[in-house]
Amino acid sequence: MKVLGLILEINPFHKGHQYFINEAIKQCNPDVTIAITSTSFTMRGDVSLISKFDKTNILLDNNIDLVVELPVCKTLNSADFFADQTVKTLSKFGITDLAFGIEDGKKDELLSIFNIINSDEFNKLIKNNINNEISYKKTFSEAFLKVSNNDKLLKYLEKPNFTLALQYIKAIQKYNKNIIIHPITRIDNYYNNDDEVTFKSAYTIRQMIKNGEDISNFIACNLNTIQNVDYNKLFSLIKYRFLIDNKNIKEIHLVSEGIENYISKNFSYNTLNECLENLNNKKYTKSRFMRIFINSLLNITNNYNLNSEYYRILGFNKNGQNYISTLPETFKKLIKTTLKNDLSETTVYELNATKLYSELTNKDFYNLEFKIPIKKENEK
Repeated sequence: MKVLGLILEINPFHKGHQYFINEAIKQCNPDVTIAITSTSFTMRGDVSLISKFDKTNILLDNNIDLVVELPVCKTLNSADFFADQTVKTLSKFGITDLAFGIEDGKKDELLSIFNIINSDEFNKLIKNNINNEISYKKTFSEAFLKVSNNDKLLKYLEKPNFTLALQYIKAIQKYNKNIIIHPITRIDNYYNNDDEVTFKSAYTIRQMIKNGEDISNFIACNLNTIQNVDYNKLFSLIKYRFLIDNKNIKEIHLVSEGIENYISKNFSYNTLNECLENLNNKKYTKSRFMRIFINSLLNITNNYNLNSEYYRILGFNKNGQNYISTLPETFKKLIKTTLKNDLSETTVYELNATKLYSELTNKDFYNLEFKIPIKKENEK
């Protein structure tokens, strides 16, 4: 049986996502397609513009058979950890294939770069040449060119989705080397004359929403599923957490090197965006600060076991339901289908994330956490 895995944050769900899903299924021709999605907050620390329940419905309406949750405490981390946990979970659900989007390049180039940066020769050069006077980026580039003698390959590493793809491959090597990869070239930000559809990236669409622009031509879901997030309320909560209710701030996940003091000195701005622009520096990105902010509001501490087992199904169709029945009994016992009467640490964080999300969107999503997975009747 061929089981395709997809990693989709869909923030929001646009026509590029729709193309990616259809193209991945076309290339792989799977018996079952499983998607794993982040929930109320994304890997970059953004508030999701679509609730996880609407995400589930959207994915099931777009040829996904089974939707699995990546909980918030595993989502709010660096790209390498995000890739590790998504692939780990999908491998537990038995995927045989994994598709992901990249800006350009081919499978052979992707694997060539992966082999170079994981070779003993490359890592020896990095170890021997790194110092405080030369940036890591320059050290990396010089070592890469010495091993590969190919500046074209090096340029691929400047592309974020390409580098994330390398993390997926690393995770595959760790959890199941037999998983076959399917890199799908992204088609964001250009006009396709064949089907007269304009594709724009999720980031571009989010900026358009902030600017009050019409996004109806670019998304592939009902406009009503896109939530109106109260960023002023979010910023007020963040300031309160750091300036007043801050006794355990140093214990919050990702807080280190006195970064909490640097943050606390930069709350004189009127908006969250202004604050982030000022905080952003060469050492720490805006995403790092947003992850810290949300972790602090949810009180996710450094004591939390990031590798704890958590497997939850958000929704399925008949094909997905039939596939679940084929999974090993030992694994099926670990699968969550509702958070009712579940007091595990990961679950508590997830429930708190939904409470916070409900406050920021002024919608009651919390009670949906205790219902059974969403089921669609469509069957392949």
